[in-house]
Amino acid sequence: MTSGGIWLEDHTQVAIDTQATFGYYQNIVDRPLTPDTPQVDAIVEELFPMGAVSDPHEFYGSGGDDAELTDRVTKMMASVSRFGAHQNLDVVPTSRFDYYR
Repeated sequence: MTSGGIWLEDHTQVAIDTQATFGYYQNIVDRPLTPDTPQVDAIVEELFPMGAVSDPHEFYGSGGDDAELTDRVTKMMASVSRFGAHQNLDVVPTSRFDYYR
């Protein structure tokens, strides 16, 4: 299986099972828009509870259980290592707001 196939097919469920995400969107980059654009394979949007910014238990949804946290981190790192996502990543924290009138 290609690295893209591992990410799209196998890793998605690992990410959902091991993290406290309440939204997970995969955006594949088909081509650069300008000739000098650095290579970007995909943009992933993951929505986490606010506490996940500073608390690994919140990020991984381990409920404060250190053994559960270790298990989830181990599974996640094993999965991302299979397709090279454990290195050369750019992470940009952002926020999303829903506005209602």
